[in-house]
Amino acid sequence: MTTIAVLERALTRERAARHQAEQLLELKASELYESHLLLEDALQKTAAMVHSLGDMVKDRTKKLEEARDEAMAANKAKSLFIANMSHEIRTPLNGVIGMLQAMMQGDLSREQKARAKTALTSGKLLLTVINDLLDFSKLEADKVNLEHIPFSLGRLLDSCLPVVCSQASDKGLTLTLTLAAHLPDQIMGDPTRLKQIICNLLSNAVKFTKRGEVSLYCYPVEDRLVLGVADTGVGIPTDRQQQIFEPFSQADDSHTRRYGGTGLGLSISSRLVDAMGGRLQVRSEPGAGADFYFSLPYHSLSMDRSTREPPPAPWADKPILLLAEESIAPFLKRSLRELGVDNLTPASSTEEALKALDNAYRPFDLILIHQQTPPLAILDWLRDGHGDQNLTAVHVFGSQVELKNADIQYSELRCPIRPHDLFVLLQNHYVGEIRRPCCLDDDADDHNEQSWWFGGSMVLLAEDNVINQEVAIDLLGSVGVKPDVVDNGLSAVHAVQGKDYDLILMDVQMPELNGLDAARAIRALGGRYADIPILAMTAHAQQSDRDLSRDAGMNGHIVKPFAAEELFETLGHWLRSKTAAPLMQAPPAAAPAGCHDIPSLPGLNITEALQRLGGRWPLLQRILSGFYEKWSDSPDELQTLAEQNALGEIAIITHGLKGSGATIGAEALGKAAGAVESAARAGDQSRARDLMAPLLEALEEVLTGLSRLEQNESPPEPSMLSKEQRPLLPQLIQLRDYLESDLGQAQKSLAQLRASISDPPQIRMLSELEEALFQFDIELAQTHLSQLIQTQGEPQ
Repeated sequence: MTTIAVLERALTRERAARHQAEQLLELKASELYESHLLLEDALQKTAAMVHSLGDMVKDRTKKLEEARDEAMAANKAKSLFIANMSHEIRTPLNGVIGMLQAMMQGDLSREQKARAKTALTSGKLLLTVINDLLDFSKLEADKVNLEHIPFSLGRLLDSCLPVVCSQASDKGLTLTLTLAAHLPDQIMGDPTRLKQIICNLLSNAVKFTKRGEVSLYCYPVEDRLVLGVADTGVGIPTDRQQQIFEPFSQADDSHTRRYGGTGLGLSISSRLVDAMGGRLQVRSEPGAGADFYFSLPYHSLSMDRSTREPPPAPWADKPILLLAEESIAPFLKRSLRELGVDNLTPASSTEEALKALDNAYRPFDLILIHQQTPPLAILDWLRDGHGDQNLTAVHVFGSQVELKNADIQYSELRCPIRPHDLFVLLQNHYVGEIRRPCCLDDDADDHNEQSWWFGGSMVLLAEDNVINQEVAIDLLGSVGVKPDVVDNGLSAVHAVQGKDYDLILMDVQMPELNGLDAARAIRALGGRYADIPILAMTAHAQQSDRDLSRDAGMNGHIVKPFAAEELFETLGHWLRSKTAAPLMQAPPAAAPAGCHDIPSLPGLNITEALQRLGGRWPLLQRILSGFYEKWSDSPDELQTLAEQNALGEIAIITHGLKGSGATIGAEALGKAAGAVESAARAGDQSRARDLMAPLLEALEEVLTGLSRLEQNESPPEPSMLSKEQRPLLPQLIQLRDYLESDLGQAQKSLAQLRASISDPPQIRMLSELEEALFQFDIELAQTHLSQLIQTQGEPQ
């Protein structure tokens, strides 16, 4: 073959191979394109599915959120409903309980009394359960507003133990209160809620303790207070210690049936402690008791106990024998030594006590006994004539029958055991009886007027209403305080710069400068003015009003019209640690002289007004007379101002009328005056005019009734009184002799006089006398005493 033929054949093969390759490439490209189309279609379908799934998830999430919101709204609505129903639920139940209590005082058969007692017990139990549920609902609904007011920490803790005293006594448990030496006296906080927490812990401790001791304790750590309740009860397993703070939970499910309760107490207490800035915790082991404790931040308003002058201790070197069981002995020894008992002989058994009695170098003045059963050997020893006539035996638990038959003095302390009761016991025995020791039925919160005395305190009263001035001056005078009085805020600011006051009582609405601005001005002076307690006295009682007072620098808020005890309680928070003289027993409240002669006056709630003034009918008489004199021409004046649309003057007059009316018990008048004042201050002429008619009608009714009092005869002059009507004269003459010869006896004589005098002017004179004596100004004290003697009709 020629070369050309070979080349042509090779070219033909090359062309065939290229054609086949092109066909193969076209085929593969077509397949790849088809695969691409399939893949793209699959991706589109997948994206559609993903998008659809996302929409489904979003839709389901939205529905779940809506269901959650609906559930939360329903739960909150439930909590709000229950929280708002507190009054409606409690009121009828309290009525049932009250009627059952009244029924049991009547003439019932034994069977009827048993049924009534069962119903009463069930009613009280139901009320406890309802209270727990309502408190829990309020906490869930965020409707619990904590107060921020001053209160006495020691007094609050002292008042908690009697709440569980009866239950503890029935079980033979020992109740103790242990307070640190450096505990602050006055702090800011919510005393009601704090007491609720502590009482709940005490109640649980007593419930779950069969034998042994329940102890309430408190001590400061830096800027926090540690409070707790420890017991020797059943204890709590470790794995249950956190669950018990959950609602409706208890340490053991069987406890609900065995011990009762809702399982809400600890949950409520825990949430309240959280709201106060602390955390409720527990230390416990099964069978070894439990210790529930928490710490709270606090702001002290007074000196620590350690910085105060120590109380006189005439028993410091007196020999005292203490026979106490092992469980309570450390507490009693510590408490007695803190009270200044230096010569204490402890005994752990009757034999040891008898040995101490027989071998005593000096006879014991006092034997303190704490045993479940009377130590008969010691009682026999006393009956045999070994005991000194000044001996006092105190038996904390058990019957005193054997002791009463012994020829000795005796007294009895019952549950709970508190340092204050031991102090009273020592004071009664070594100084003279100031009040009986606290017994089982005592109410530690029942601090009546006789417990208050603030002689020597410097108080400024800023009040523009003359009637309110007279009320405050008289009430303050009855507890040893002679206040300086100003009638506007500007004068108050000037007055504090000229005298070192212990406390300021500040009306809020006053001329020249209102009380809020006056408080700000006093605080702005700096230095000692930043710490003077300023208490607002106002008819405005809302929380927002309290906030305004606090923001202005005031320390407390007294709502007018105030009761005597409410005023004294508030003063006690602020003046107790600042009073130079020790607190003594104040004179008893003056009983309404000739209660059967007190008239019933239209438009006036005389009973309520008297209660508010501590039963001082002469004071109320003077106030009523002053009211009549001040407001007798007001109906015509108000009518004229209403015709002239003088809203500014109407607001001023009705504001004073509102306060004065509330003070004298004219409830309808006070409300009517307040309504007109509100309309006048809002500039609503039409409404002020419409409300004027009921106000004038109420005022006319009160004035008509008061006109009768103006016709009463004056009381007889002192010189006209018979000797039987002047029982104080011998004591006063004896006091005059003591002022010249024995100031110690003069002090004791003063204490006796305070218990005998009830007339407000005489009380004021006695307060001035005591203040002069405290300052060792004997000449001034004799002058005040001469004035007192003259009130008894004795010529000088």
